[in-house]
Amino acid sequence: MRYNIAVAGLSGVFDLGLQLFRNNARAALLVGLLLSLPGLLATGLELVDSDLLNGPAFFGDSIDETMAPSPPAAAEDELTPPRLTVKNAITLGISLLQAFLFFPVSSGALTLLFTADLFGESMTWQQALRQAWQRKVPLCVTMALSTLCIILGMLLIVLGVYFALRFTLIYQTVMLEQADPKTALRRSGVLMKSNYWTALALVLLMWGLTIGVVIGVSVTASPLVAGVVQWVVEAGTMCAVSACYTALYFSARHAKEGFQLQPGASRAA
Repeated sequence: MRYNIAVAGLSGVFDLGLQLFRNNARAALLVGLLLSLPGLLATGLELVDSDLLNGPAFFGDSIDETMAPSPPAAAEDELTPPRLTVKNAITLGISLLQAFLFFPVSSGALTLLFTADLFGESMTWQQALRQAWQRKVPLCVTMALSTLCIILGMLLIVLGVYFALRFTLIYQTVMLEQADPKTALRRSGVLMKSNYWTALALVLLMWGLTIGVVIGVSVTASPLVAGVVQWVVEAGTMCAVSACYTALYFSARHAKEGFQLQPGASRAA
């Protein structure tokens, strides 16, 4: 095999992940860009100035305000609650779909692409998306459960970070081991033992660079250009991170279970 999964630590996993990403960049970026497109649409929507979009999201909010007495100007901001506009409602809906549907499915598809290459198999990005879509329910439920644990854990901050790292490999376990959500959470925790620092370093490195680029572009470019650059950069980062997580998954399995890359071998635990 042309890949070596007997790697450990940040440098070994990072090098293997980037190798996977480089060798599958075109197909991976197509998946990442396609399923992060709603985020670009939400950004474009923010730039549209329309009375319809800026109007209230609920009909009850459109009562003629001229019939009601106006509050004193000084107290107006305190008395008037923030109004949910049509634009805000649409953006919120797109963001939720992006986070809890498109992101899990894209992560599943990317996992399949990189895994197929690891085993010397051929897979198109369409095949990867189709197979990931068939697993959309366990992917999305697992994502929702892990997010709930992380949010609750953030009440103690450290516990939230622990859960975020513990559930790093949930998409790999759902797609490659056909695990149900509960099993995926538990299985990810088992594989992540002794790998927390590697996962944390990967996240800080990859997303730190991304945030730096996005902020730099947003300061110097127009909102539209900045939105497009953010879409491309974030999609690329998601692909690279997914490749590194796939590398981490097989590295952990090799270290803990003696797993070997063999053509036609079962991915199941």
